[in-house]
Amino acid sequence: MVEYHPDRESLESFARGEIVAESERWILDHLRSGCTICQRTVDGLLPSPGGLPPSPPSPPQLRHPRGPFPPRTQASAASPRPARLDSYRLAAMACGAGAEDTRGGATGAAAIRRGRPDRPAAADVESEAWDRIFAKLEQRLVLIASERTAAPRLLAELLRRPEAERGAAVRAGRRFRSVALCDLLLDESSDAGCYASSEAIALAELGILVADHLDTRYYGSAVVHDMRSRAWAYLGNARRLASDFAAAEQALRFAESLAEEGSADPLEEARLLDFEAQLLGDQGWFEEAAEILDTVVEIYEDVKDLHRKGRALIGRGVYLGCSGQPRQAVELIPQGLALLDGELEPRLALAARRELAWFLNECGRCEAAQRQLDSLRHGPGAGGDVPTELRMEWLASRIAHRSGRWQEAEHRLGALLQRCVAAGLGWDAALVMLDLVALHLELGRRGEIHGLANELLPAVLALDVHPQAAAALVSFQQAAAADRVTLSLVRDVAAYLRRARKNPRLGFQPLSPGLA
Repeated sequence: MVEYHPDRESLESFARGEIVAESERWILDHLRSGCTICQRTVDGLLPSPGGLPPSPPSPPQLRHPRGPFPPRTQASAASPRPARLDSYRLAAMACGAGAEDTRGGATGAAAIRRGRPDRPAAADVESEAWDRIFAKLEQRLVLIASERTAAPRLLAELLRRPEAERGAAVRAGRRFRSVALCDLLLDESSDAGCYASSEAIALAELGILVADHLDTRYYGSAVVHDMRSRAWAYLGNARRLASDFAAAEQALRFAESLAEEGSADPLEEARLLDFEAQLLGDQGWFEEAAEILDTVVEIYEDVKDLHRKGRALIGRGVYLGCSGQPRQAVELIPQGLALLDGELEPRLALAARRELAWFLNECGRCEAAQRQLDSLRHGPGAGGDVPTELRMEWLASRIAHRSGRWQEAEHRLGALLQRCVAAGLGWDAALVMLDLVALHLELGRRGEIHGLANELLPAVLALDVHPQAAAALVSFQQAAAADRVTLSLVRDVAAYLRRARKNPRLGFQPLSPGLA
């Protein structure tokens, strides 16, 4: 790793707040955290302007509209939410007069001069004070660079130990108690969540242990609370990936409580809200997840993080599409793709384009959906895993159906249903079967529906569907036996299965008559 040696010009820009990179953001958080050591340094370096009181950063306004997360008490309409960029004030400014938003464009020295017009020699004194502050910041940045350089080696050393010994090593050795190491552990937890949720949980728990042992005198209490909140948020996300939704919700709520004592960093707020939205989405609360992501989009817009704004727009579009609003999806997903760095997250870009094709077809834009599907099949990264390939074939079947190519759609759906059953994909098999039922209803082939319900449905029920979903499918089977199946009824069952796929506590309540 190349060490970072900032020059004077960079430090001045950093102090003004014109560059507040995430990697250096916690320095500012520490300086304004009330750390007695650093506060004495800042108070001693800056001449006391006298007069105005400090302007502390605003606490994070985490909002959870509806759903399992109880909403916070909202401020009155007469008290607008403070701008998130206000949290980027330097402690030196917050300790005296002239504290102002970084968007004001004035340097700290100029702001202080405006607060002290009666001191003609103040400029020289202030210049010396700022020189010493820059020197302190430079020392701090060198320590940070050193900590980051050491973190990968410490992580490898820690993970080479047996899992049962890792916690003891953190408790016994100060060298394992760093923000950089904690960050790496949480990154490892996030990566592991894609293939091993139990390992992701263990790594996040280790990250919590490191965060709990961070030195508040060195980092400041706000930074430590941020890291503890972040670690608990990652634990909640790992538990979500393990489908332990109750424990995930508990961890995210605790992360939220820790964030209230943190630095009010909007990126910390956005990360936590993003995890909460994903949990709500997995629980089938698509509308609530989309509403939270609207706040996340707003945060990333404020801090000018275009890539993450793109991710949030894609997620919001997908959730709205899943909730029955495909027109919103086909508006938001392209906006997100335009901002997303596809080279940074190629799998997300491909998944977003698949979802876009799906919702284009839902809107009746079959030709556009077909073009999108063709570009996916012949573009880079076209070869995927079996579930992805089956979903592409499913989309092709739905496009054929929507386009009126009945025979092609029937052939594709029938073959796809057999492949899903053979692959043990119960949920996909159930949804494909319902698509085939809808096609038969439109063609007036009610006898085919009886055959599907009596012959293929038992094989689907033997696969990976939870009891609530099985009950809904059995009710459908009974309706088919009584010849009471309608298109609206099929749509109700399909919509329920999409919501309840990962949430066995979500019961089925048909909106249409016929399944009672």
